[in-house]
Amino acid sequence: MTAPINNLSVLKSLPEWWSLKVSSYREKGDFIMPDEIVKRSGYWYAKERKFEGTLIKYQSLKTANEDEARQHLFEIKMLIRQGVYQKFHIKFDKLEKEYDPKVDRKNKLRNLKVHLVPEFAGKRLSEIDSQEWAERIASTKPEATALAILRVGRELGLEIDYKALTFIPGETFDGSQIVSEELALAVIAELKKGPRSKKYASLCEVAMHSTLPLSDLLHLRKKDVRFSGSLDHGITYARRKTRYKNRPALFVPMTDKLRKAFDGIPTPLAEDGRWFPDWKADAVSNTVGRAFKKLGWPRGAMHQFRHFGACYLIREGVPLTTIQELMGHGDFNTTLIYARVDREKLIEGVKKFDHA
Repeated sequence: MTAPINNLSVLKSLPEWWSLKVSSYREKGDFIMPDEIVKRSGYWYAKERKFEGTLIKYQSLKTANEDEARQHLFEIKMLIRQGVYQKFHIKFDKLEKEYDPKVDRKNKLRNLKVHLVPEFAGKRLSEIDSQEWAERIASTKPEATALAILRVGRELGLEIDYKALTFIPGETFDGSQIVSEELALAVIAELKKGPRSKKYASLCEVAMHSTLPLSDLLHLRKKDVRFSGSLDHGITYARRKTRYKNRPALFVPMTDKLRKAFDGIPTPLAEDGRWFPDWKADAVSNTVGRAFKKLGWPRGAMHQFRHFGACYLIREGVPLTTIQELMGHGDFNTTLIYARVDREKLIEGVKKFDHA
């Protein structure tokens, strides 16, 4: 004989798809002891006690029939044994407190604070419709952003069916995102006009002539940069993002323009001191973005200077394999995007066939 789980508030909170069947408590002999239930005001209650390490709190068994009460308590014990009872009684706040991501920690904790805590704080997992929340995130955020947020939810234990979600396609990188040298210099000149923004001008110049991304620039230390020497004068650094973890350090040779860009930056005192101490990526990005907007480029951002540097080298005839190494691209196809931008050089090149 089997009986469906029903009637209890804890069981009602389970998803509709839950169809667990459990044996009758009578088949288990004395599995439910007489002193585990008590009758109050005509209804049976489960006494507070632990079962296999999990506390069953004092609660109504929602019936005046003793036999049904014993069956309901038996069902709760079966849920505990299978790990379901504990899960649906855990509060989100407990999961938030215990969350300790080892990879991409800063971004994950930020997504937790901004996108999950306001939504689920104070709620039990049984009260959370995680799929409905996931659908809202997928329908309002670019795909990459949505996936990063949902990944935190999954790591916290929320049930999310990715196959049922429809994501907003994100923007793909193409030649339209690459600025001209004139615009890049104009943005730097615009930054130099403001009392607060002028300090970011040198950072943009370093980005132009090193092709380093903002996340790496802000963590650049004094010992990573050598202005003189033999073949090793330049910038030697290890990429910070997780996907570059096992790759060797990259090397950016020192040039006169790169050296001049560093001239406007105070030199750190300690070898481990940062060139841009206490600078925040958001503050840099917002300030540079505003400078681009003033010059009629509404979607301009810090990474435009990195893109410009790559294209400049291509126009100067630097081999794509060299640029791939300099940019730290794992996929050569990413580097080829920059090559497609300079169509004039391509047309000029194929004309040589006419002179053969």
